[in-house]
Amino acid sequence: SLDLPNGLTSIGDFAFAGCHGFPTVSIPSTVTNIGVNAFMDCKSLTAFEVDESNPNYASLNGALFNKQQDMLLQYPGGLAGVYSIPDTVKTIRVRAFCGCDELTSINIPSSVTTIGHMAFGECKALRSIRIPGSVNSIENGAFLGCEKLKRMYFGGNAPAVEMPTFPDVSGFKIIRAPESTGFDVPPWTDYDVEIFSRRMMPID
Repeated sequence: SLDLPNGLTSIGDFAFAGCHGFPTVSIPSTVTNIGVNAFMDCKSLTAFEVDESNPNYASLNGALFNKQQDMLLQYPGGLAGVYSIPDTVKTIRVRAFCGCDELTSINIPSSVTTIGHMAFGECKALRSIRIPGSVNSIENGAFLGCEKLKRMYFGGNAPAVEMPTFPDVSGFKIIRAPESTGFDVPPWTDYDVEIFSRRMMPID
């Protein structure tokens, strides 16, 4: 494991990005700043462990959050399968899940309003995702490189998006709720948009 020393106060941008070989990262109470993408693409990492007395950060089920747990900062790159984001989260930070190759499904709660730049970029096993109606902003590159992502389900009106955002995948579809609005203008009209029907997974 990577046990950061007590007395350390700051972890810089990309400080450990792409590093392999440690399954856990222990963050002491003295760390008050963790830079963007500090632990991105760490393929062996399965858990963050934050000292409970840390004033700025917290860990829950292995993932790294701010203290209030309303921003998901980093998901461990070595975890696989399905992950449900806690319903305290409002913002999914820049590259929070970027490079999580074995992640197959994400459950996003209706508390989330913002999906950051490249938040799910290069999640190569992700096959479908539901975007709740609470999301009003998706930053550029959020789903780029998701080579198996065939469908995105939108449970509300079209959010503001910065392009490019969606994967360049053959057969990619956007499924929207019947009562939703805003999908009849660019950039949505550049994609195959279908209205939800009973044969599809629930989007409410």
